[in-house]
Amino acid sequence: MVFVLTAAMMAFGSASWSQSSPPPLIERISLLPMEAQVPPPEPEPEPKPEPKPKPVVQKKPVKPAEPEKPDIALKKKKREEERKKKEAEKKRKAEEKRKRELAEKKRRKKEREQKLAEEKRKKREQERQAREKERLAQQRAKELQQARGRELAKISQLYESRIRGRIETQHSHPPSVPRDADIEVVVVFRLAPHGRLAELDGLPRIEESSGNDEYDESVLRAILEATPFPFPLEPELISRFSVITLRMTPEPE
Repeated sequence: MVFVLTAAMMAFGSASWSQSSPPPLIERISLLPMEAQVPPPEPEPEPKPEPKPKPVVQKKPVKPAEPEKPDIALKKKKREEERKKKEAEKKRKAEEKRKRELAEKKRRKKEREQKLAEEKRKKREQERQAREKERLAQQRAKELQQARGRELAKISQLYESRIRGRIETQHSHPPSVPRDADIEVVVVFRLAPHGRLAELDGLPRIEESSGNDEYDESVLRAILEATPFPFPLEPELISRFSVITLRMTPEPE
């Protein structure tokens, strides 16, 4: 606005200048308005441009699904039915497999139990048979021992009878001793396995005297004259006949 006014005044002044003489300088200066004397203001800074708004992306409207055609729907239904049928078949087979495995597991368990029971039964039977065998063996051994004992007793009696018979055969009854005298002498002597008197302490000796010296001496002489005596070959009788204890009484006529 100041510039417009100044330009107008300059135009007006130029017209006046052409008609009359120019006024003095001071007058010209004074004629200028005060506003013309003020220096023009600095131009205002231009405002910063506002940021452009981001473009709004509009989503495309979703078109509604078109209804399926009858043949497509039918195929989809068939596929769904086939899928369900396969799943059902798969479940059926899995269930059958589970039942077979369970049955097999039970069968094996039953077999193990039966096998274990059979092994226990066999073990008990073996133990029973072993006990019975041991009992029979002991019974047989006892019977054999008893039979052997009876046999040895017979053999022992036989050899005792033979030894007594040899002594009685060699015995000479003293005339001074009555035949019916109630006396008895006990004589002990030792025999070697060959039937002769033992070399060490084998001679007969009076263990219990009859009270009649003549009778006692007659028995000792008979033993010495009867040697060698019959001696059993059975090992069980060796110790029995290694020491002989003989009881003698007068024999009636």
